[in-house]
Amino acid sequence: QLILKQETSQSYDSLITFSLLVRKTLEYSKKEFISLSDEIEYLELYLSLEKLRFEQDFIFKIINGAGEDELLPSIVVQPFVENAVKHGLFHKDGTKELTVSFSKTDHLICEILDNGIGRVQAKEISNRQGRKHNSFSTEAIKKRMEILSERYDGDVYYEIEDLMDANNLALGTKVMIHFPEIQ
Repeated sequence: QLILKQETSQSYDSLITFSLLVRKTLEYSKKEFISLSDEIEYLELYLSLEKLRFEQDFIFKIINGAGEDELLPSIVVQPFVENAVKHGLFHKDGTKELTVSFSKTDHLICEILDNGIGRVQAKEISNRQGRKHNSFSTEAIKKRMEILSERYDGDVYYEIEDLMDANNLALGTKVMIHFPEIQ
């Protein structure tokens, strides 16, 4: 779209960001664990590209309340963030907000919070569009979480909560991913 609009400088910057994201994806896919600072940088690259699509209507924040040197399994958080953007925020009218925050208790927790249309409406849209299969990324991440959970005695899991107002209307979705303490 930027190329078609002949916005050369922004097109070039976007292409550089995209190539860096692809490079990091390949690099991190070879690693079992990455640092939290690397994860945050990776998410910022991905979300900055998504921001191009939504322009001013998309606001995202990444909050690190855990520490830069924490380790977490590579390429686990991004598919959840992508699902929030693709299914929750894409069809939402008005301002689209996404917050990814990391905190530490006895283990590392990642919370992904969006103000999107919610899972029920997203599924209805998907069904209307004829998409009745489970996505590859959803199945792949589910399998990966199962493997990590077995390896770490159930300490790796995620929870999804549909956020509703008093009238049972969707306010968004919250995903909590729990990671084990990795030394």
